[in-house]
Amino acid sequence: MSKNVMKESVELLKILIMGTYVPIVIVKVDEPVLKSSKIIFGG
Repeated sequence: MSKNVMKESVELLKILIMGTYVPIVIVKVDEPVLKSSKIIFGG
């Protein structure tokens, strides 16, 4: 059970990082890079 809680926490942390860090990076890159990163991140 504790392993499952850890996994949930990691997933939440990933979402938080993606939600804060990735948009900052995307703002700094231009269109072609943005399109390829969308493919990488499954956006």
